Amino acid sequence: MLPACRRQRRRSWRPCAAAAGSSGSPGGLSDEVLYGDEIPLSRLQAQLEAAIEAEEYEEAAQLRDVLQRRRFDARLAVEEANDRFYKAFQSGSLADMAEVWGKGEHVQCIHPLGNCIAGRQAVMDSWKAILGAGRLRISVEDVRVFAGDSQAFVTCVETAESSEGRGRIAATNVFERQGGAWKLVHHHGSPAR
Repeated sequence: MLPACRRQRRRSWRPCAAAAGSSGSPGGLSDEVLYGDEIPLSRLQAQLEAAIEAEEYEEAAQLRDVLQRRRFDARLAVEEANDRFYKAFQSGSLADMAEVWGKGEHVQCIHPLGNCIAGRQAVMDSWKAILGAGRLRISVEDVRVFAGDSQAFVTCVETAESSEGRGRIAATNVFERQGGAWKLVHHHGSPAR
């Protein structure tokens, strides 16, 4: 026998989680919702709003926790990808830099006071020239991260030091999830005050 189901505000019926094939986890949320990362955040957000509207507060609390965990996990992964970019930049390793960047003709880079360079190969050629010019000491501050399901961006201020001097660059790094990993698809740097 199916458990009693909740009635939505619009007077339509929806199956409750237990009737919809839940794994029996508390609150009726499936393991796919609780532990998977394939469900888009937007869908989880819609499920949370529906649970609140239906006054299913235990389910809503669990969905809220899942959303917070997923957003936190994505944010950490993007921060790590951003760190790999700056480590590759500082190390001067073209191989490490190539590993950080995504694939596709939508890959772009705008170096300080430069034009937009489009396409992965052209972007990598620009990094070959920059990394071949000498080692830089780079630090970042005022790092701000936003991460969604498949795209993310980081803004920060870079401080670069070389034998020729020191400069501050305001940077935006755009990441895209490719093959399960966060890859840089756009970097834009411009002089900062």
